[in-house]
Amino acid sequence: GMALQESAAQGVELRLIFNVIANLAPSLQKLADRIGWSQEHLLALESYRDSAARYHFVSTEAVISMFCLSPGGFAVEKTNRPGYERCPLVVLRREDE
Repeated sequence: GMALQESAAQGVELRLIFNVIANLAPSLQKLADRIGWSQEHLLALESYRDSAARYHFVSTEAVISMFCLSPGGFAVEKTNRPGYERCPLVVLRREDE
């Protein structure tokens, strides 16, 4: 999904993610075997098939700006980059607490 997103504001439609993956692999089982994921994990992509919903992949800096600066109301408690670099964790807390 991240690779298909043209901008964070635009996001990427879930059905586009499904269509790209479906066109790359004749079966989810073969794809799972090739990339070392479980078939159950890839089967979750079936829910994307006809979905017009969008994912918006944003940077850590954009999240902090949105929630802490404009409009604000939150402060960063901590940030962490677990094993997968593209999915940082940002923990926020309300400033009035």
